[in-house]
Amino acid sequence: MSKYTYKENEFFNIEPDKLKGGKPLTFDLYIYLPLNERIILIVKNTESPDGPTVERYKSKGLKFFYIQEIERAAYNAYLLENNPEAIAEVVNLPTAPDEPVPEAPQLPILEIQPEIHTPKEFIPDPDPEVLVAGLLETSEEKKEKAMEQGRQMVKQILKDAPESVKQIMESEKAEHATKVAIYSALFIMGLGQKDQWILQDVIIASLLHDIGFIVGAPEALKNPFLTKTPEQRAELEKHVAAGVDLLKDLDYVPNARTLQLLEQHHEKFNGTGYPKKLDSFNINEMAQVIQFADLIDSICHGWYDGTPRNLTEALAVVASIEKKTTFPEYFNPDVYRKIKNWLTKGAGKDYMEAATNVVEDTKSKMTA
Repeated sequence: MSKYTYKENEFFNIEPDKLKGGKPLTFDLYIYLPLNERIILIVKNTESPDGPTVERYKSKGLKFFYIQEIERAAYNAYLLENNPEAIAEVVNLPTAPDEPVPEAPQLPILEIQPEIHTPKEFIPDPDPEVLVAGLLETSEEKKEKAMEQGRQMVKQILKDAPESVKQIMESEKAEHATKVAIYSALFIMGLGQKDQWILQDVIIASLLHDIGFIVGAPEALKNPFLTKTPEQRAELEKHVAAGVDLLKDLDYVPNARTLQLLEQHHEKFNGTGYPKKLDSFNINEMAQVIQFADLIDSICHGWYDGTPRNLTEALAVVASIEKKTTFPEYFNPDVYRKIKNWLTKGAGKDYMEAATNVVEDTKSKMTA
């Protein structure tokens, strides 16, 4: 057990197994996010942490919950009531840190709203396959019609979302965020997800994924990703934590799933992403879908390598990126394969086949 100082408050950590599922707490329970060095309140005093919630946090790699030092006596009483064998532990609780106390930033505590667990099926009209086929059309008129239908679909899914989030789509500056939301929703539905609450969380995370750029250095965004300097890339990577910090200004309290999607949408399967450099199957699959949507729209705008492309060409570029490496770079191969197969089926195009030409074209441009 160790102590952690945050905003002049001291916290100590406990193992998740110390909690008794279904028993009301006599103290507030927090988790610590290394991403932005923030303590987040997840269960309030008098509320009961259910067993599945605790197990879910453990499955994501959480090793400790945190409690304020001023509530240590309340925790001791709770521990003895629900785990009489723990009396030795209570007696021997350390009174001083047994590890260095990190310097905590002056950031506000961010509460997490509870996830909605009651499934609510969303039935899209038209079908996702029809919409994505329209987006991949060569006719500009058909593409614009499909994009507008996608926008209306997203608004339907968001009908119960906070107004501050829905208003993002009305901004002219939110074109990229809106397209990422549309693509993400379509891909998630293409993978078989029908729960409107899950789709809503994916869309909200998509709409908010780049808000951290509001406080970023403009020069970090000027040139294409492949030509950025290490300093510009480092500046770019700050937008994830900055975006989470800005949520309080939107008067929006995210649930745990939405927050995780926001934090992981730039993690890469090979561990070279950011901010945590998570790898392989430690990354939420839906966060990977948002990253896929973000990447293809960035390629369309020319933000990846300086060459604007249509959606079909952007998909071929992504296929080329994954094809030219011996180990998957961006995406969980199973998630990527399912999306690719779904897109190929809907549009009648094999993007892996087209990828060969894109690889050669990209090589020639970069060596010219």
